[in-house]
Amino acid sequence: MADQELKSTYTLFWIDFHKVKVAEARRAIKKRISECAKFGISRLKVVYGTPDRFQGSIAEALHQVLESGSPVDPSSVPFSFWRNPAEFTRNVPFIEVSISQHLGPSNPTLEWAFSPFNADFEDDPWKRNKCQNWFYPRREWHTATEVAARLGQHCSLGELAEVLGAFDGNLVRRTSTGAVHSVSASLLPDLVAAWARFRLEHPHTPHHSPAKLTRKRRRKATEDLPS
Repeated sequence: MADQELKSTYTLFWIDFHKVKVAEARRAIKKRISECAKFGISRLKVVYGTPDRFQGSIAEALHQVLESGSPVDPSSVPFSFWRNPAEFTRNVPFIEVSISQHLGPSNPTLEWAFSPFNADFEDDPWKRNKCQNWFYPRREWHTATEVAARLGQHCSLGELAEVLGAFDGNLVRRTSTGAVHSVSASLLPDLVAAWARFRLEHPHTPHHSPAKLTRKRRRKATEDLPS
């Protein structure tokens, strides 16, 4: 399963690239290494599975990134991974490395944001959404506008409010007028699944402005004129 998590101690970032394309995984590995260095996260665990063929695999992409001079402590990489990566990755589905160069001290007040990557083959809606949006592991609340954008599929604030009506009110903050202000991060997994069901039952219908409709009718009338 494609997934990612910042462990509770804030010293280990875990990422799983199952059901992710190789090129996308290579790009994400580079970004996660630099982001861990930026935020002072000392260890990165990458799960790549056990490929039947090393060449062209995510395991090979990881090996190439580590060889390219990334800020990773070489001594934290198992020697057998350097010596025979194909054999190593056939038996060990992950590798955990230490970040050797921190670009700045860990700042408890800094917003930690991790860049998105595509997980095109992931079937679980929440895991796919979690990977394909900016990941804020230390944020406890998200604004209504952020949540609607994250849900995608033309989610409006009105539709968001309708879906949220089925959830615990303590996990939703509202304005004095009753509009949704923000949503607890703990609610996002269930909300993503509920939104997927809602959109299946209520497909989005594009709305055309009167001006656009007038232009379309005028163009259609012109096309129907005899030559």
